[in-house]
Amino acid sequence: DGCFFALGAASDVSFNAVVLSVAFLREEVGNDVLTVVGRAQFLGSACLMSLLFLLALRNPGGMVQSLTNQCRWLTLAMVYMLGLDLALLVIALTGAWRLSVGMLRAMLLLNGLATGGCQSLVGVLAGLMTKFGGQPTSASAQMSGMGFGISLPTALQLALMMTTVSVQRVAGLSYALAAVVVSFGLFALLHLRSTAELRRCEYGGVDELTGTPGLAAALHRNFGWWTLARLRHVGWQSVGLAISFAATVYTGLLTPHVPPSGLHPPPQQLPTLLLSTNNVCDFGGRFLALRVLR
Repeated sequence: DGCFFALGAASDVSFNAVVLSVAFLREEVGNDVLTVVGRAQFLGSACLMSLLFLLALRNPGGMVQSLTNQCRWLTLAMVYMLGLDLALLVIALTGAWRLSVGMLRAMLLLNGLATGGCQSLVGVLAGLMTKFGGQPTSASAQMSGMGFGISLPTALQLALMMTTVSVQRVAGLSYALAAVVVSFGLFALLHLRSTAELRRCEYGGVDELTGTPGLAAALHRNFGWWTLARLRHVGWQSVGLAISFAATVYTGLLTPHVPPSGLHPPPQQLPTLLLSTNNVCDFGGRFLALRVLR
């Protein structure tokens, strides 16, 4: 479970560290910073996750049969996120060069692709181990890790907001923390690939992992039906969630344009405060829903 917690956290901590460093990036690209960041990261993430879902729907067995390649792509994605965190760390702390809007868009588009790929591929691994690998809480550990990846940069920004630490140093600390989390994710993946369960699945598929010949073929036959049935079950809830999420993103994009007034928080930190408040309330809503459903 520790491995999947680390992988879940690594899959989205860089994404959120960038979004919450809006005060620093605003100095680099202006008031449209969240539009630039949002379009690049969300476009990359959503497109790749949708593509992987369609590929899985078309060839369900391929997601398991190509497990070795998936681990390689997952490693590549996390290495890119680690490199991005370190590059932004150097820029924030040294001011060695300014980011152009085009450069930032390209970097964050790739980060969105890496984030979407990580979340999807870690989800495949977690689902596999939860269902067939004798680790029934792997998926829960992954989701908890993703929550940690959101809350960690949020907590850092809120803790330092009322101090005299400059926005550049706060952003640098956020990127450094994200780099540490992604590094733990890489080590977790290396450890996971050395486990007997994953090695059996890499070389022999689900049949070898479970000791049940023909299971992979049965999954392949029924995957499309199961997926469509599941979509019917959660369809209306998903529409409501999509509308709520769209409204949240839209209002978030407007935060740099809110006219500043007063001294607390400092005007340049207002968008960070509003975004952090949204993250805290989002986490509280998820936790409350979990307690109620229990």
